[in-house]
Amino acid sequence: MAIVQFKRSEIPPMSEERKAQLRALAQRPDDEIDCSDIPELTEEFWQNAMTAEEAQAFRQKQREEQNSQDSKALQGIFDKDVFSWLTHHGKHYHQMINQSLRQVIQQTAVK
Repeated sequence: MAIVQFKRSEIPPMSEERKAQLRALAQRPDDEIDCSDIPELTEEFWQNAMTAEEAQAFRQKQREEQNSQDSKALQGIFDKDVFSWLTHHGKHYHQMINQSLRQVIQQTAVK
């Protein structure tokens, strides 16, 4: 499952039609809502459940472990403007470098 993130400023306002649908749904009694296709939440589910923060930390740890297993450290010299642009876009600029180099490799391999 992919996680999609938006800044609040990027989310368009909710339409009046959608607001009306949500109000109507909120007014329905619980016993009128068919939940038969939703599986029961078992004790095992709750034992393995994580908060959003725990899940994010878990995924980050997995990414770091994967990167450490699949990567080799390489020292390089970058032009100041290139390095500034990379670091401006986040602390994981090394991933951006890898993605960019992969694109170049794929483009040249096709030719």
